Amino acid sequence: MSGGFEEMCVLLRVWAVLAAHDDYWLGKEFWGRGVATKALALLLDRVQERPLHARVAKSNVGSLRVVQACGFAIAGEDRFPDHNGAPVEEFLLKLG
Repeated sequence: MSGGFEEMCVLLRVWAVLAAHDDYWLGKEFWGRGVATKALALLLDRVQERPLHARVAKSNVGSLRVVQACGFAIAGEDRFPDHNGAPVEEFLLKLG
């Protein structure tokens, strides 16, 4: 991430979403640029309680990389229904 003003605005928006909703969405034009990883790292610097838990769909390789880059480790597996009720396989992750 180059640290330009536009990127920092996106970073702050992602961080706000992470803090408020425990999930995030990031436009494809920002994938692979470290924006989500940096946002999660900033959030984790502010949230000191541990352990923290995350759930990531197994098919969401990018999000899995983000949480693992920030120190989360896979602790188990589960499934949840998507918006149509179909099961989605997911990883359960833990930090601390």
